[in-house]
Amino acid sequence: MTKRLPVSTGENTGYDIVITGDFAALADELKPFGIDKKRLCIVTDSNVEKLYAEEVAKCLRDHCAQLQIYVFPAGEENKNLDQIKELYRFLIEHKFDRKDMLLALGGGVTGDMTGY
Repeated sequence: MTKRLPVSTGENTGYDIVITGDFAALADELKPFGIDKKRLCIVTDSNVEKLYAEEVAKCLRDHCAQLQIYVFPAGEENKNLDQIKELYRFLIEHKFDRKDMLLALGGGVTGDMTGY
């Protein structure tokens, strides 16, 4: 069962938080963002990668121009500019640009790094 929690960010803007038990509808949720023409990079830590990265990649691989997975070592101590630099290096090496998309798989450090 899918639940949607609308979040308002101001006048005429906002987004939905989608809560579901699996990743089956992930590609459909991302289609409005034009993922078919974008490179996607799943950013995750070494703990979450073992649990979910390949499952998410499998759901998205056929729906985007290219898919990469960037994994960094788990732990709060890895939220630093050296790790950000490594992520940037990875994105440059794989020819990502401002039109492409990063997906945070995990919370905390992963969300902070991906959002930065």
